Amino acid sequence: MKNSNQKQKNSAVGRVVAESGFLFQMIENSLVATCIFDQAGECIAVNSAFCDIFAINENILTSSGYNLFHDKKLTDGEVFSDIKEILRYKKTREWYMQEAFGVIGGAATGGPQMISPGKLKVSGIPILDEQGEVAFIVIQYQPVMVPKFTDEYQRLHQFRDTIRGVSNVWVNQTDEETNITFWNKAAELISGYSGEEAIGHRDIWTWLYPDELYRLQIIEKIKSVFRGDELKDFESSITCRDGTIKTISWYTRSLKDSRGKSTGLISFGLDISNRKQAEDELKEQEERYKSFYNNALVGLFSSRISDGTFLEINTKAAQLLELPRDKIVGKLRTLDLYRNPKQRQKLVEALEKHGKAHSFETDMILPNGKEVIFEISVKAYPESDYMEGAVIDITEKMQAENALRESEEKYRNVVQNAQEAICVIQDGFFRYFNPQALKLFGYTNDELSKLPIEESIYLPDRGMVAEHRILREKGGDALDVYSHRIVTKKGVIRWVDIKPVTISWNRKDAILVFLTDVTERKRSEALMIQTEKIMSIGGLAAGMAHELNNPIGGMLMGVQNVMRRLSQDLAPNQTAAVKAGIDLNNLQVYLENRKILSFLQGIQEAGKKASKIITSMLQFSRKSESQKKPANLSNLVDSVLDLVNKDFDLNKGYDFRMINITKEIDPDLPLVPCSETEIEQVFLNLFRNAAQAMNQMKPEESQRIIIRIAMEANQVRIEIEDNGPGMEEPVRKRIFEPFFTTKPTGKGTGIGLSVSYMIITGFHNGTMEVDSSPGRGTRFIIRLPIIPVKPES
Repeated sequence: MKNSNQKQKNSAVGRVVAESGFLFQMIENSLVATCIFDQAGECIAVNSAFCDIFAINENILTSSGYNLFHDKKLTDGEVFSDIKEILRYKKTREWYMQEAFGVIGGAATGGPQMISPGKLKVSGIPILDEQGEVAFIVIQYQPVMVPKFTDEYQRLHQFRDTIRGVSNVWVNQTDEETNITFWNKAAELISGYSGEEAIGHRDIWTWLYPDELYRLQIIEKIKSVFRGDELKDFESSITCRDGTIKTISWYTRSLKDSRGKSTGLISFGLDISNRKQAEDELKEQEERYKSFYNNALVGLFSSRISDGTFLEINTKAAQLLELPRDKIVGKLRTLDLYRNPKQRQKLVEALEKHGKAHSFETDMILPNGKEVIFEISVKAYPESDYMEGAVIDITEKMQAENALRESEEKYRNVVQNAQEAICVIQDGFFRYFNPQALKLFGYTNDELSKLPIEESIYLPDRGMVAEHRILREKGGDALDVYSHRIVTKKGVIRWVDIKPVTISWNRKDAILVFLTDVTERKRSEALMIQTEKIMSIGGLAAGMAHELNNPIGGMLMGVQNVMRRLSQDLAPNQTAAVKAGIDLNNLQVYLENRKILSFLQGIQEAGKKASKIITSMLQFSRKSESQKKPANLSNLVDSVLDLVNKDFDLNKGYDFRMINITKEIDPDLPLVPCSETEIEQVFLNLFRNAAQAMNQMKPEESQRIIIRIAMEANQVRIEIEDNGPGMEEPVRKRIFEPFFTTKPTGKGTGIGLSVSYMIITGFHNGTMEVDSSPGRGTRFIIRLPIIPVKPES
């Protein structure tokens, strides 16, 4: 655009025009001579066509006013009146100038100069500002008669030279047969075809539009311009030389000669492929969004915050509300769906505070009366009274959760109140345990949760438990239920039956374990075995006793007869000695000197002891014939303690006077039917055994015996406990066997506890057991039934 920089700086309108790149481009590319004037009448810009056609220097033009051109036959006032009309009415006006174009003066031309005669058509076009006022006037000059410098072909040739090198706007010209006659640099860059390939070659249309039907449509559209149409913002897709497809936006108009006859077309094209691609991608994204929105598996909606009127919903939301879409959007309000309005108020408050709400549960009643539970997540736009969100129906889920919760509560109550210990074991630790498990092991919640499983198992049983676990993990034929021993917090060893079941706990493999305390059952079984063993041994002992009674009786009788016949006091002995010529006095001296009488007395004592043992053995095979009567067990204990306090023998190695005796006897204890002498014998045996066991303790260690007697259901429980060294399990299992003893040879016969056991179990229908382990002392437990005493017949 030809203009004056100084004029641009001094004119605000000029700056407006200068910033209007598009307007200047249109004026500059126009083939019509064009000037721009401001309100003051100053020429602020002219285009190249004006300078080329009239061969006028741009500096002269931009320094002139409205009087740049005037007709000699018209007064200045008449010419200016047209300008005034444009300023006044803000409408386009046309007028003509005849003969001389005007007088142009200036230093550049050396004075006034006359332009070739002719006739011009003048068009004045007002350009309005934002307030609706005329900012400047565009004036175009079109020759009516063709002078030397107004030949359109010459001007077109000059125009071509100007736009030939333009690289961003495609410009091409065609003749009446749509042959290419002009092809600029931008056309070459965009299409990939050179001017030599395009100009004069109709194949260019085939190359650009290889599809025949599409090509014919494009050519027909171009030819329509010859019929008076104007193609503006017309888009077509061309195929470039490299095979890429580009979208071009066209502006096409016809070219006419001085007689107004069309001589061809000129087209301006802009490559809008990127914009078109962006538009297509945006359209595709919109389509994908619409598809996602309508086909989403959750309900999507938007509504007003104030009353909840639905503004938009997808297909799933309409299904959840069980209504067609046209009866929901703009008609249905969420405000009318809430069962409890306070729930909606809480939602609104959450939106006001945080701007969003996540997983908000609501109880709603649909228009058809159906009760549902929805979970919604929404985001609010308070300034627009608008919110959008997602909704899912969780009615079945909540019902299932409630049912599961009820079921879990029932099972929890069963587990929590079960009589057996129930645990979940995972990764070698207790992950869950019921109260009975805590009671069994004796730990607190926190202690048991941190206790390794292995430490709760009695050391000798850990290998066996590990074997069962490995066998079960490998899918082998493992036992459903087996027994092993555990160690409580206080160190007590108890027997449990264990039933392990493989389960999943927090998505990991675990073992559900049912533990039943069978310690008492195990003791009862041991007692039964012991009883059967003792009964069988007792039968054997009875048979042996009967067999030994005869020779021992004969031996005692023979010894007794020998000693009687050696006595000096019997007359028959004197008579026999005289006959034999023997002096009985001398014989007595000889027997005493040779200790023959002592030997005979030893034989007699040994025979009596053997007879006493045999008598005890016979008790295993027959009921006691002693009478039972109600007795005070506390008195019996005191009587036996008086006896053992006097039982001091250096050979036995114990002194009851050095033992601390503690009695814990219920003062309200009832009388117990029993044989007093036999129960005293049992107490005596137990006290002596305890004293002998504690004799192994160090002198500085305190020796203690605790006696407990109390009611237990319909029987009396008697405990005699010492703090001695205790017993290993093999010894404990055989403690009641006849002739079994841990004492050195000559220190015990091994029948004291056997006899005591038979007195309690066989003669009094009670039970007797022992609880002992190394380092924990020994406790004997006796239970005697309380039954009415039958009168002797």
